[in-house]
Amino acid sequence: MEEAPEAAMRATENTLDGLLENTAWMKGLAHSLVRDPHRAEDLVQDAAVALLQKRSAAIRSPGSWLRSVLGKLASRARRDDDRRRRREERVASLERVTESPEGVLERAELRRTILDAVLALEEPYRTTVLLRFFEEKSVRAIARELGLPAATVRTRLARALERLRRRLDRLHGGDRAAWCAVLVPLLGWKAAVAGGGWGSAGVGSGVGTGAGTGTAGASWGSMNGFTCMGGIVMSGKTLAAVGAVGLATIAVGFGLGHAVFPPRLDGGEQVRLLLERPEHRDLLRSRDALKAEMEKARAERDRAVRDREAAAREAAALREDLARAEKAAGAEAAGEARGIPVAFGKYADLDGIRQADWKEAGEAIASIRELTAGLLKAIREGQPLGELQARLARENATLRRLGGAIEGRISTHALKGGEETHPLVLANLMGALLENAGVPFEASQVEPIARFGNEFEAEYDRLHASYDEGTPALAKVVDELELKRQFVRKVQGVLTEGQAAVLASPEVDDGPQDPLSPLRMVDPKLWTLPSSEDIREVLRSQGARMYGIGEGVGPKLEGLFEAWFQAIQTGLRPLSRWDPMNAPRLDEVSAMGRAQAEFLRQAAAVEGLDEGALKAILSDTTLIFPGITVLPPDRGG
Repeated sequence: MEEAPEAAMRATENTLDGLLENTAWMKGLAHSLVRDPHRAEDLVQDAAVALLQKRSAAIRSPGSWLRSVLGKLASRARRDDDRRRRREERVASLERVTESPEGVLERAELRRTILDAVLALEEPYRTTVLLRFFEEKSVRAIARELGLPAATVRTRLARALERLRRRLDRLHGGDRAAWCAVLVPLLGWKAAVAGGGWGSAGVGSGVGTGAGTGTAGASWGSMNGFTCMGGIVMSGKTLAAVGAVGLATIAVGFGLGHAVFPPRLDGGEQVRLLLERPEHRDLLRSRDALKAEMEKARAERDRAVRDREAAAREAAALREDLARAEKAAGAEAAGEARGIPVAFGKYADLDGIRQADWKEAGEAIASIRELTAGLLKAIREGQPLGELQARLARENATLRRLGGAIEGRISTHALKGGEETHPLVLANLMGALLENAGVPFEASQVEPIARFGNEFEAEYDRLHASYDEGTPALAKVVDELELKRQFVRKVQGVLTEGQAAVLASPEVDDGPQDPLSPLRMVDPKLWTLPSSEDIREVLRSQGARMYGIGEGVGPKLEGLFEAWFQAIQTGLRPLSRWDPMNAPRLDEVSAMGRAQAEFLRQAAAVEGLDEGALKAILSDTTLIFPGITVLPPDRGG
């Protein structure tokens, strides 16, 4: 605070005439109270008048009395200013309510123009603007999300805003003041008064300069916390346009559904006021469409990241495959020959069988079963799967290499996994696993296992010869699956207890993830419904739709659909898509497949089927596995 000189005070302290003649100390005190030289002069004059009116009264200390009067006058002046500002705000709000429809329409059209300008921005500017002002994210948050330096994000924002300004200038014939002026009412009178803009305070003549033409010479340099950026003003909630002639305005989120309100309103009040304005309805719809597009883009980005990670794992597995292949090629060139635990049938002399590294394959089988059991447990408990999946992919690469060496060289009706599940391969995988565990096949076991394999091939060839052009493809797959299931059961019947213990894996046995199960040659399609009656109905409706059976032929198949349901009814059980341990097993998949194959055999012979339906029945290999729906744990009960 600026203090009055002590000498002047002492010289005039006890004389009224002296105090009125020497007013410098009073001006200094008044200025320190109101921080406005013009208002300070008014206070000094008012105090002098009050002192003159008190001449006849006994004033013991005129100096102290004047200091007290100046303080009271300054407080009263501040209260008067507050009351005047509130009156102006109320008047301004009434004027906004009675605004003409033409003005509302003009601003709505300009907001649409701004929206179009934002959407017309090329990438990466459009995304950066949307994230900053539509998603209301900070520069650092955008940088983290896009994996960019914060400086790069700021540069993109600056260039994007400059492009928007130039586009709006072109649309208005280069007159920036024209489009800025239309947007000024969006600030509202409260924002203007709070920033020191309109009414008795006057309007500054320059942007951010502080020079003014009103009583107090207030400035447009800073308005209600919004910062000028040379023609476009940005805050955390809004976008604002500032004209070259000193007009400031906030552009309703560039038409993206965010309006500008006084700072005291919360988000819910802003939304309510926004929805009450009819001209914003199209903008709200545009906002929703943009939000949906951004969500879709995020989903595509996340999917791309997952695909990239999967590709990286696959590439690592392929590199290991290549290294192993080079090693195997060197061994073959050196004349190394490997024997096989069990040899039978016409495929035993294939190079892919003779030259396979069965010991390595047996080690991979053991690891796959162990990792699969751990993976199923992690799924049930909601634990991370990344490391387990990566290790499982590396071990599966060994089996893929074995399958690749015999692919197309062993007869099969399956679209996948048929060669890898041939009894010759399954028997030798079991033998390798047992040998690595120190309990190999004994000579007395090898002979019956070979006999079982020869029986499989003989029956497979017999069935293959009996098929004709009217045999459904799924019937062939199910016949092959059943023959392989019988082979596995026969082999299990000659194992010792120690061998059976090595091959046993309760979490994996006979399931779709078991590398020793023929179930790997099919991929059952799960149909889960609330009840068996629902399954009966869906077999009719969905079955007819799946095979393209028309309404004219449908009644002829009613009995066949019912027979299909009756054949599977006893095998229906609760089936959970959330519990891997609840997955279909080999025996029940084989039974379900036989019932479906029989339906297809008889349906293919029904008269009146059109060419498309008959083709679908004969060529489809989808094996349907229906079951009773089980809710996930968090929705049960």
